[in-house]
Amino acid sequence: MPEFWDRLQNSEIAGQHVVGKPLDASPGGAYFAASGAGGRVLVRLVRAGVPGAEAQLALWNRAAPLIHPNLVPILDTGRAEVDGVPLLYAVMEWPEEVLGAVLRERALTEEEARQALLAASDALSWLHAGGLAHGQVGPWSIVAAGDTVKLASDTVREAGESGAAEDVWALGLTACELLLRRVPEVGDDGPRLKPEERQAVAPFERFIRGCLRTAPAQRWTADRLAAHLRNPEPAPAAAMPVRRAVERQVGAPRVSAAAFPRWGYGAAAAVLAAGFFLLRPSHRNEASPPPTAAPQTPLARPAPVPPARAAGSGLEPAARTAKPESAARVWRVVAYTYAGLAAAEKKAQAINRKWPQFRAEVFSPRPDRGPYLVALGGRMTREEAFRLQRRALAQGLPRDTFARNYTR
Repeated sequence: MPEFWDRLQNSEIAGQHVVGKPLDASPGGAYFAASGAGGRVLVRLVRAGVPGAEAQLALWNRAAPLIHPNLVPILDTGRAEVDGVPLLYAVMEWPEEVLGAVLRERALTEEEARQALLAASDALSWLHAGGLAHGQVGPWSIVAAGDTVKLASDTVREAGESGAAEDVWALGLTACELLLRRVPEVGDDGPRLKPEERQAVAPFERFIRGCLRTAPAQRWTADRLAAHLRNPEPAPAAAMPVRRAVERQVGAPRVSAAAFPRWGYGAAAAVLAAGFFLLRPSHRNEASPPPTAAPQTPLARPAPVPPARAAGSGLEPAARTAKPESAARVWRVVAYTYAGLAAAEKKAQAINRKWPQFRAEVFSPRPDRGPYLVALGGRMTREEAFRLQRRALAQGLPRDTFARNYTR
């Protein structure tokens, strides 16, 4: 079968994507860099006859409308046939850089880790609210596209009873790996760290403990993790245990890395970034906690209205932390306009109860005065704004919901 994937070079998928050489392949599927009218994209092809292929296509179709600034968007899905072989495909935004490659060279700084974990937490919250789990959270699933940190989305699965809690567990291991370049052993009292590792992990001790609780029902939700990163809760009195744990090293360096958020690790970035999906380590399953009969973490909760505009708590979507602040104009999707703040907040809360995926918030173009707009999804690019507007209209929000650029 690898020879078949090689033969696909220069083949056209879905009438618009011309694929290059396979970037990574297995008997059941492969990833390709592809070019087309929309620019460079990443194409994943799966043989239609392999077990789980049809279910995977259905999950891609479910994930595609869940547009979030910190998720790699699935741009297109469908069926194709090449050389008489039926295939299923997903077309995704091209990931320019991969966090896992940085760890081959160095650990992240505290601020780099905070931004990466915040982006991943917000993306997981979005998926969990839609009844989906990521399934493979880790450094090789965290990428940079432009100036935004994103989580790969092609591995999504049904959350079921445990998927959200398993994602949170994996995120806790990821936090350790970002700071230590290894995955520590985990006991009932948390990760077992070497003395020299305590200082690196200390700023995220509460976050990691919230992720790595043995009972799934006691783990923090992705929403709470994101809120904690924005406004850290006090650390518990007891420190994480220190122990000479057996290391599972990430591996030898492959490329050199530079500064976050673009991570800039040279010409090898393009190939490595595209191939990361099949190269992700499987050590996370080794560190999973033993099965438990405890009830699982709830999968979806209506998102509260972020009070940044009203109460000044600073709860902002992760995309804002991933993009540099500037005076450049930004796009917003506006569903309602009010003269008074209280009425706008009430409407935003109502939207979040009914459509939590839209994350409504109150926004005013002029600080400290009206009008007060009920905006969906935070700040975004023009393309993201119009896609979100179409989704909002399809879900029944007002027909005069509009997308517009603002200075803040």
